[in-house]
Amino acid sequence: MGEQIGEIVVEATGRRHPEAQGDEVLIVGAFETATGDRLGLHEVNADDSWITVKEVSGGPEVPIFSVALRSNKGAMRIGGGAKTCVTAISHPWSGIVQLSCDKGDVEVDLYSPSTRVVIIDPETGELREVKSGDAIAASFRSLSAKTEPTLSSGKRVGKPDEFQITALGESSADAKDCEVVILDVEPLGFGVSLDLSAAAKQAGWIPDTEVDAAGRVWSHIAKGYSGTLSFKCQPDGRVVLLRHPWSGKAEISYGDATIVIDLYSPTPDTIELQAREIGQMSESLDFAPSSDDEQSNDEAPARVAHSQRQEYYARLTADIDPHKPVAIYVPRWRGVALSTETLFEQSLPVPAGQEEHPDEISAADIAEYADILVGTGAKHFVISGGDLFNIQIMDAVQAIDSRIRFDMLWHSNFLQMGEPHDWNLLRHWLHALRDGRVHRIGVVKEGLEKWFESFGISSVFIPNFVPFDTESVSATEVDDCVGLWLSGSSHYRKTPHAALSALSLMPGVQFKASGLDINAQQLVVNLGVPFYRMWQRPLPRDMLHKEMRTTGLTFYVTLSECSPMLPLESFANGVPCLVGPASHLFRDDERLRDALVVERPLSPAAIAEKATDVLSNQKGIFENYLDYYRREEGRVKESVARLLA
Repeated sequence: MGEQIGEIVVEATGRRHPEAQGDEVLIVGAFETATGDRLGLHEVNADDSWITVKEVSGGPEVPIFSVALRSNKGAMRIGGGAKTCVTAISHPWSGIVQLSCDKGDVEVDLYSPSTRVVIIDPETGELREVKSGDAIAASFRSLSAKTEPTLSSGKRVGKPDEFQITALGESSADAKDCEVVILDVEPLGFGVSLDLSAAAKQAGWIPDTEVDAAGRVWSHIAKGYSGTLSFKCQPDGRVVLLRHPWSGKAEISYGDATIVIDLYSPTPDTIELQAREIGQMSESLDFAPSSDDEQSNDEAPARVAHSQRQEYYARLTADIDPHKPVAIYVPRWRGVALSTETLFEQSLPVPAGQEEHPDEISAADIAEYADILVGTGAKHFVISGGDLFNIQIMDAVQAIDSRIRFDMLWHSNFLQMGEPHDWNLLRHWLHALRDGRVHRIGVVKEGLEKWFESFGISSVFIPNFVPFDTESVSATEVDDCVGLWLSGSSHYRKTPHAALSALSLMPGVQFKASGLDINAQQLVVNLGVPFYRMWQRPLPRDMLHKEMRTTGLTFYVTLSECSPMLPLESFANGVPCLVGPASHLFRDDERLRDALVVERPLSPAAIAEKATDVLSNQKGIFENYLDYYRREEGRVKESVARLLA
């Protein structure tokens, strides 16, 4: 081939051993045998098929290589002295490599059932496995940052284990579908990807060629709606999953550990999981309340069968006073439901069940719900929320009786206008307000009423409120535990990471939490944030209040709010609550503002400083809140009266 003395050509042939799972060639170094001088891989002459890979692990007995070159089919030239040897990774995904030098051509099968580092003699094709104590003539760094680069000795740690990903065929309320998309699997954890095509077909999944996500194109991906995809994986192995509006829920298992994650995201994103994290997370988290915990007397039924709907609503409407307004809400949206039931004297859930999604409502359902509302005899309804099916119900009711009045209570804010879903809802309601089908709009975001009024729309700000018996509730005395209670309604506006990080600055304080997404779970596990107990799911209300009362402080430091319910629920259980600067809460009370409003919501230090002060003065803060509560109670009653006037 015309090679120079000491120069070799390394060619990935694209062929492989019958038992091999791939045809990859992974070169981690080259050196001149006479002098031992390393030849930098960045200096080789390689064609475009060779991809640079950083920080490749050859297994626990050898260092981590800082750079490697990988190809499935392609050639590169390495120049050296009298004789040049090549160092490569041999593993289950390795293929056949051809080496050509002035002595001739040899083919070497790099397949190995286990991962090892080998030195290839280009003249004979002989392989020598690198053992503990060998000096590897390659660019590498030590496993320990505190010592000079050396080879460690000892046994290999464990064997490849089974990694399973199951598409559950389930999704969250906001998701458009329930698909699970696997973008990448690296069973050995050092940049060697598994071709998912064969595994996908065997599992009944859909192999796909590529998808663009997180700033790169992912090739040979797998998509599933049900069934399990399995592969062997070392503890350092990783999987990359797609999160987007069409994503559903996946069960992920490694060894004996199992977790369930919801992959839905309003915008495309990726999530990476290491195999070893699965065990740590399953040991750390209670992924669902127990059956005893889930018992709650204040929750709507999950679903009401169509055949039982009339009977169910007959019971609900039996005590309706037709001379007073009736508020309508969707029980699936828990915060909206609680707000509605608290603010208005009379309310009805539509649809009936907590698991019934507005998108499931048919034209026949619309007609039936309209008849139910008209049948109450009420002449004034308030739509609390804003789902589009409510416009259809409103139009159907007014078609029966045009004298029936509708107002609405909007629970969104300025920032959410940038979300396509919320803006689509709002523009439909704007049309209904402008043409008179809706008489007046209430908002729970202070200042938004002025925006509506600038368009000539009658509007009023209504702060949320949670009543409680001020004589029987006293301040908590717990000083070593805080609570972080999420509903899963918004991952980008209510990120818990700064609050979780703040706990590392509060010695002796642990936390309880619910509704943590996968990123927050990884943060807790990998940083060792101290905790008493965590739940992946949001908690039923009765259970939430019970757990609140075992803490000394609630963290609710968010980036965007309307009139948040959770801080009010926390105080109703005697527990102070830290909040961010985005809502009206405590702004008109100097003592509470200074104690509870974190002006820098993304600063762990600012959160920790406020939290430490609150834990040392809970009684005084709670007494201040009682004064604030009495003022707010009158303000809320006056605001609701203005909406309904």
